Amino acid sequence: SQTTIYGPEQIQALINQNPRISQQFSLWDRAGSEVIQGNLLVLPLGKSLIYVEPVYLKASQGGLPTLTRVVVSDGTSIAMEEDLPKALLSLLGQSQNR
Repeated sequence: SQTTIYGPEQIQALINQNPRISQQFSLWDRAGSEVIQGNLLVLPLGKSLIYVEPVYLKASQGGLPTLTRVVVSDGTSIAMEEDLPKALLSLLGQSQNR
């Protein structure tokens, strides 16, 4: 009962407030692409939760969105990488360095 569990909206706010992630989103938006944040998935993992959000880019002229990055969080750390395995490894590295 001492553990704080964040809801999807709180994690979404943490993702959007992360300086590295918000800077990358801004760069993509300026380059003529539209950043689309996919559905935030909340997955149970042991006695904790992991949050996973796909990030898509769509050209301003149309076309289908392309999966560009995956953002993962454990509620305290956030990582964004090219795919889910890399994002999880990055997140684990951050969690171990705390």
